[in-house]
Amino acid sequence: MGREFEEHGELVVPATPEQVWDAIATGPGLDGWFMGRNEVRPGPGGSIRTDLGGYAQDFTVTAWEPAERLAIRTPTGDDGSFFALEWLIEGRDGAATVVRSVAHGFIGKADWEDEYEAMTSGGAMYAHTLVEYLTHFRGRAARLLFVQLPQPGGRPALWARLRAELGLAGTPAVGDAVDLAAAGVPGVTAGVVDYVTPSFLGLRTAGGLHRFFGDELACSEHRLFGEDAAGWEAWFRRAFGG
Repeated sequence: MGREFEEHGELVVPATPEQVWDAIATGPGLDGWFMGRNEVRPGPGGSIRTDLGGYAQDFTVTAWEPAERLAIRTPTGDDGSFFALEWLIEGRDGAATVVRSVAHGFIGKADWEDEYEAMTSGGAMYAHTLVEYLTHFRGRAARLLFVQLPQPGGRPALWARLRAELGLAGTPAVGDAVDLAAAGVPGVTAGVVDYVTPSFLGLRTAGGLHRFFGDELACSEHRLFGEDAAGWEAWFRRAFGG
């Protein structure tokens, strides 16, 4: 048996409805916070294609009301699986906007639990990254870097190594400063922990948003607003390649 699901979310962001729309309904905007590289064919019946490391996911636009409402849906799989997402945008007095989301669908796998956990935890991480993007980098073009390497020992080994490489003692907390010069990231001096869960660690620097996750694979996903992709990739490969 599979599972039907429905998840609701609400964010308040320091941006106008038009700036939120640019972030969720244009390729460059989505590249600033959402997974992978994104191409948008706008309008009702249009499409969004997301490509992460050679894996592509296509969505059909089912509602398109600029600066108010956007809804997208994947095709239905042979097992009945699909994923649909709707954003509702509501401006407030001043430079703030409420963004409400509804994700619903069906997971057709009998062992649906792992996929559901990955979907919900990943969705929460990307929602937080949207807030960070609109707060610190809105309107700026991002360059995406995604790197993954085998990680013997699974998630416990990954987190232990990541804490050691970043100089983080104990369990990291949001707001912790990170000395990236001491960590050896070329061209980057400092960062701050901006997201922590059992599945994800997020850093924000003056020029980027950086996400680390994985299990048997150590994965890093970087949105770079001026920082050097080659420097981050070299650091990650040194940290996790041996």
